[in-house]
Order: sequence, then structure tokens, then C-alpha cells
Amino acid sequence: MRHLFHGITALLILAGLFSCNISHKIASGYLGKHRDTAAAWSARDFPCISDSIRPGIPIHVRDTQYLPGDSISCPDHFPDSGKMIFVQCPPQRIIHDSVTIRDTAFVLDSAALTILYDQVKTLTAANAKLTAQNADLKDQLTATKNQSKNRLIWIIALAGIMTAGAAGWVIAKFNLL
Repeated sequence: MRHLFHGITALLILAGLFSCNISHKIASGYLGKHRDTAAAWSARDFPCISDSIRPGIPIHVRDTQYLPGDSISCPDHFPDSGKMIFVQCPPQRIIHDSVTIRDTAFVLDSAALTILYDQVKTLTAANAKLTAQNADLKDQLTATKNQSKNRLIWIIALAGIMTAGAAGWVIAKFNLL
């Protein structure tokens, strides 16, 4: 009997494992063959939400770069001396001017929004159910209060009748009147 139980349990576990894989393959195959249906479902469940772009502020950067000047030879004005004269040119000044603008793009994740909307729906349904249960409990509490009040009135009336009866018995027993 024990072996039969273990065999059935193993068979159920294997069937469960393989059935999930087969269901996935069947669903993938169906959606692959019926792309319009898949697109309609995707569009319904994940609607397109327009992205927004916030323009950035222009950032001006100006930089000056100085490069040393070249040395050039000048013709000698005194040919007898035999010296070569080199003259240093002034440094080159290169100005780099750039403007950078970084825009910020806001892209909404429609899948995450769908999950959040589903959670809101679930919580709203749970809230409605709890509100209905709260109303039922309030009605039960009101009914219990009314019932307790009625019982108290009957107890007081019964106590009054018993007191009057006891007083009548005492009067009749001891001939007080």
C-alpha cells in the first residue's frame, strides 16, 4: 500500500512538472501563429503611454588654450658674423567654446503601471468587501444591543412582579393588613 502511495505521488509530481511545460509550449505556439491576437492582448493589457521630455538648460563652457610659438630663423643682417638668429613667435591662443544641453526623458513603464493598476483594483475590491462586512457587523451589533435592552426590560419587569408577589405573600402570611 505504501509503495502504491509513493508511486501515485511521484506520478502526480511528474505530471504536474510536464503539464506546465506543455501548457507553455502550447501557449507560445498559439501566440506565434496568431500574432494579431497577441498584439491585441498586448495593446489591451499594456497601453502605449506617451513619453515626455523636459528640455535642459544650456551650459556654456569657454576654454582658452595657449600653445608655445615656433622659433623661426631670420636672415642675418650682418653676414660677416656667421651667426644664425632665431626669433620666438608669440604663443598661439586657441579658444574652445562649447554649448552642452542635456534633456531629460521620462519614459513610463507600462508593465509596472499595469501591475499597480491591478493592485489598486484588488485593494478596492477588498475594501468594498470589508466595508460590506463592517456594515453587517454594525447591523448585528445594533440588533444585539436592542435584544439586550429588551432582555433587561423583561428582567426588570419580572423582578418587579416577583417583588410584588413576595410582598403579597409576606403580607398574607403574617396578616400585616
